[in-house]
Amino acid sequence: MTDKRKDRVGDAHPAPVKPAAALDPPMHAHVPMDMHPGILGVPGISNPDHAPTGLPEAAAALKEVYAAWAQLHDARQKILNGIPDRSNSLGLAREKLPAEFVKQVDRIEAQMHQARMESHILKFEAEHGQLVDAIDRKVSKRLENAWKRVSEDAALLDIDIDNTIFEHRPEDSIASEIRAHVRGLAPKDRLDFVTNAGPKTVAAVLMSADSPYLAGFDADGMARLRTWAEQNLAPKAFARREATQKLNRIMSNAFTAWAGHVRTQRSSEESPTNKVRRRLRELAAGFDPDAALKREAGL
Repeated sequence: MTDKRKDRVGDAHPAPVKPAAALDPPMHAHVPMDMHPGILGVPGISNPDHAPTGLPEAAAALKEVYAAWAQLHDARQKILNGIPDRSNSLGLAREKLPAEFVKQVDRIEAQMHQARMESHILKFEAEHGQLVDAIDRKVSKRLENAWKRVSEDAALLDIDIDNTIFEHRPEDSIASEIRAHVRGLAPKDRLDFVTNAGPKTVAAVLMSADSPYLAGFDADGMARLRTWAEQNLAPKAFARREATQKLNRIMSNAFTAWAGHVRTQRSSEESPTNKVRRRLRELAAGFDPDAALKREAGL
């Protein structure tokens, strides 16, 4: 464990990762902005002094997810854009037809249009499903591995911080005497005394974190002392852990969003075929299925 931690979260800084360029990959109107790897360039993550060691893998995974999201959208759009337009299939001049025949002609042409649309959609839907499966297998694994790496690094940094804080912990008997002394101080003086007394006193008090009353603290006071100790006794590890935790949240959100997007792509209710059939059912009520499909696709 020690060697592994030294390799991954030790004093050596990871290679700095430049924030993703605005057009790398190009922005896509139908992909959420918070999926773009450019968000990793925000302050608190990309600072080379405390950048997470898993940042390069995370950036590469997000770039791949963003491109895959755009690819799936464009593939669906291609299917919808290829839907044949409704036309005067029978080649009849309506103005020359008796009024009682116009509705019959419209109904026949609607049925012909439905057949052409379903033929087109069914031709491409199976291919689209295979594309979704192939992309998801690759992207989900890449994203999961990057997220796992970041989570593991955050846990290892917790260990490093603990080791630094308790590096000079006193023996139990001495620690007990220190806590008794702190408990005897006026409540308003306890935190200042401990933070000014040195690492040994800080460690002695934090040794009773589960029973803060032993040193005269309540839970809130003990939490504030812990935060002070992390920031002041292990500042480098603390800053890197903060950046790593922020990155961990980004990767968690990205994984959840991608999984939800894939479920939508695979949903039978949201499949192109069912969308077409719903629009065709609305045809009798005066809806234009081509325009409705394009509106739903956000075109």
